[in-house]
Amino acid sequence: MRRKQPFALVTVASFTSLGLLLATPLWAWDGVVEKQTFEMESFTTQGGETIPNVTIGWEAYGELNEARDNAILITHFFSGTSHAAGRYGADGEPPTDGLKEALKLVTLNANHWQWANEAFNRDWADDARDPSQDITARYAIEQTLDDIAAARAALSDANHLLYLVRANQTFMAGYGDSLEAGLAAIEAPTLMLYSENDLVFAPEGVRRTAELIEADGTEVTLETLEGNRGHLDGVVAIEQASDTLRAFLE
Repeated sequence: MRRKQPFALVTVASFTSLGLLLATPLWAWDGVVEKQTFEMESFTTQGGETIPNVTIGWEAYGELNEARDNAILITHFFSGTSHAAGRYGADGEPPTDGLKEALKLVTLNANHWQWANEAFNRDWADDARDPSQDITARYAIEQTLDDIAAARAALSDANHLLYLVRANQTFMAGYGDSLEAGLAAIEAPTLMLYSENDLVFAPEGVRRTAELIEADGTEVTLETLEGNRGHLDGVVAIEQASDTLRAFLE
């Protein structure tokens, strides 16, 4: 008999993708879940635009207690959908080949080549199969990227990923007519942490953004994170900035 979860989890996704890392106990949960929805007549964005007839998808895991106080709301980013755990049934999985390839590219660009060289060098995925002698043999870095993509695809939705990408493409800071105008409107002290190895947020772009924010006198603190993970240094190396973060928030 499957042990009951000590809390209930609710995940939500709509036309936008919001992010929060899942609680660890959830990863082990693989029961059958049901996609549920509720309707909103309209939703007004921060930019003032109104979207009519909005459908919100949600799922719940575990059991709600009698006091109804053990629910944890997860508006997460990593799958771009409300499907964060479990499975919809025993009838097989939807096709994910294209999604896996997309997520493999995401993972590749989120890391720096220095990490790949140091972690894998030219190691083979299979010690018994030399890629220089067998066209179907693979290097360890290839297999690792495929494995990561497959794991993420199992919790992701291709259509939501497309909308997530488009949301990033069309976003304009400050919701104004230009990036410069949007950044100039920032008045609060700003902290920017970045990696010189970031292949997603180019360092020169980060520094230029800081210049635009502080052009009218706004205080900007700029600090680099050292590491070989590129964009992911913002996660794995964030402890380097713990004192800076603490001082900024106090």
